[in-house]
Amino acid sequence: MRLPILSLLVASSWLLGAPRAHAVDPSAFASGATAAQVIDQLEQARQALIADKYEDAGKIMEKVLSQAAFAELEPAIQIHGLRIAAYAATGRKDTLAAHEFFSVVTEFKDATADDWAQRAYSALLLESFPDAATSLTTIVKRWPEYLDKESEFSQELVQSAVRGLSSGKNDNEKRALLEVLFDANYKTEYGGEPSEYWRDLAEAAVARNDLPAATKYTTRITDASTLVAMRIDKRFDALVAKDPRAFDVRAAAEQEVKRLRGFVAKNPRSLGGVVQLTYALYTVGRFDDMLKTSDAAIARIAKAPAKKPAYDDLETQQSWIYNQKANALWSLGRWDDALAAMAAGAKTGEGGSPNVSQAINLGFYYDEAGKPREALAGLEGVDWAHSLSPYGRMQLQFVRYVAYLQLADSGEAEKVLSWFREHQADSKETAQGALLEGGDFDGAAALLVARLRDSSERAAALLEVQDFDLPAQTERAKESEKRRQQLLARADVAAAINEYGRREKFPIVKIGF
Repeated sequence: MRLPILSLLVASSWLLGAPRAHAVDPSAFASGATAAQVIDQLEQARQALIADKYEDAGKIMEKVLSQAAFAELEPAIQIHGLRIAAYAATGRKDTLAAHEFFSVVTEFKDATADDWAQRAYSALLLESFPDAATSLTTIVKRWPEYLDKESEFSQELVQSAVRGLSSGKNDNEKRALLEVLFDANYKTEYGGEPSEYWRDLAEAAVARNDLPAATKYTTRITDASTLVAMRIDKRFDALVAKDPRAFDVRAAAEQEVKRLRGFVAKNPRSLGGVVQLTYALYTVGRFDDMLKTSDAAIARIAKAPAKKPAYDDLETQQSWIYNQKANALWSLGRWDDALAAMAAGAKTGEGGSPNVSQAINLGFYYDEAGKPREALAGLEGVDWAHSLSPYGRMQLQFVRYVAYLQLADSGEAEKVLSWFREHQADSKETAQGALLEGGDFDGAAALLVARLRDSSERAAALLEVQDFDLPAQTERAKESEKRRQQLLARADVAAAINEYGRREKFPIVKIGF
């Protein structure tokens, strides 16, 4: 997440006029300083903050806040001083102090949406998810336009808060936040509906037997995968029966393609929009169109001068357009071309950082193409300690495990499998896949059944057992699918699936291997 906004303090001159030219007399820090001396100190702290001298700004503010004269200043001046202290704490990575200062700032009647956003930002860093939710709820109620004005920042805040509240311990806070987002007509970064959020609201409504409310939330669920997850979950049977057309998966997927074409046309400098369009095209199986769209974007990037790139978000999205070109080629059965495209994408950066995601994706491709040595070699430069989240480590280890199985290196394979057993909580789906790859059907079945019985895992587990249209398949992929079908045919697995949901065949392509 980016460094918090400083515009209120940096872009405009100080509240009382232009900065004073003279230095502050150190003796003014003594007790009994006058209001004018304290204001001079505040200006010195602001100038230090602008110069990124966070330690200096913090030390000055520590003395300022100890002065009795500060408490006698007008509230408008006090709140600016507290903002300086808060941003200085943020700059020196003292998150606890930053959160405390922003919490005080938001008690003032003149507190802005930015102030509440910074409170939410610091709360998230402290993993104080209920406070982050309270802050975001306040923003949505008072300044709903902020979600569009600061789209990138607000999107990150909302996503992080909802993710943090999803542990099951903060259901009330999560529901309250999602409800105000729904009422504010909240949209995702590319103008779509956050369907998973509305599904959560629908689930809560169904649980309390409020079918009208559940129906209301469902009307804004547009993501095909989310509709699949609801159709095959018995908890939503009454909702599906009430309006089957609302759960037409193929129609929803086609509509998303249409919507994103419109978004791309209206936002020609958004490469992220193009990437999202290619995902939508993949879902409906239009791989040729997906390749054509990806190639057109890459050609446009190549033709643009370095000082005036073709897209505003090139730095963060360039690797993903290569990723999508590779997915299109792979889905068309052009394995070698797909590997070349993914390798090209892996050489680009993600926001200036090494492209770890594409390196792992390339490893998946090498495994699928029966090239395990290349898969392992491509992972050698990944910084395990600093570049990967716990989930990312699970994906990297899966690539390694499949590679070692292909190389018949049982020693290394067993080490990785033992690691999976210890860390399966980081991604039970990936751990289950590893057990299945190794032929441990009993272990994979036990884990799948446990996930189906866990209400927090059930939706994802049910989605995994569905059948979808398949793109071109390598021989290894065909063998993996045979193992999957063998697992799903087991009596214990089938019984668990039928207890909570059902299996269906859907006329869309599922994202991922």
